[in-house]
Amino acid sequence: MYAWGLSLPFNLFCMQSKFSYLFMAIFFVLMACNTTDKKHEGKEKDDPKTQADSLYNQLLDEHEVGMKDWMRIEERKKQIAKALDSLATLPAKANAGIGELKNKLKEASTGLQTAYEQMDSWMSSMNLDSAKNDLQQRIKYLTEENGRARQVNEVILKSLKKADSLLKTKF
Repeated sequence: MYAWGLSLPFNLFCMQSKFSYLFMAIFFVLMACNTTDKKHEGKEKDDPKTQADSLYNQLLDEHEVGMKDWMRIEERKKQIAKALDSLATLPAKANAGIGELKNKLKEASTGLQTAYEQMDSWMSSMNLDSAKNDLQQRIKYLTEENGRARQVNEVILKSLKKADSLLKTKF
């Protein structure tokens, strides 16, 4: 008999079982931490072969950039609403001096909403399969869409910068 009244074969079985669990845990951690970048995986075969392919990839990159910023808009709108609510609770004397700040916060919220709607509208109207059978039409379409994507991204970024600068204001 060994510790806790267990026999040697049972202790070895428990150790083997613990090592099995440890091995499985390490395996799953390594699989979850797989460092290959899915975006660039197999990039050699996906390299653009035509101008249309290159424009398509640029459009997807612009979309990805825009989506990252677009996802932040709702949070900034909530922060602005919270700041406006806080300002509304100030006494009347203090409230009179912050009218300009309130207006700027409202303008920033409107700008954020406009940027949000523009991105949503652009994504809804975009047709990535447009003119697949007509290369010149496809190049024209993708060039125009890249321009629209850059414009939308600029509006989003500008509205977020304005909101961020106002939210950093000490009031």
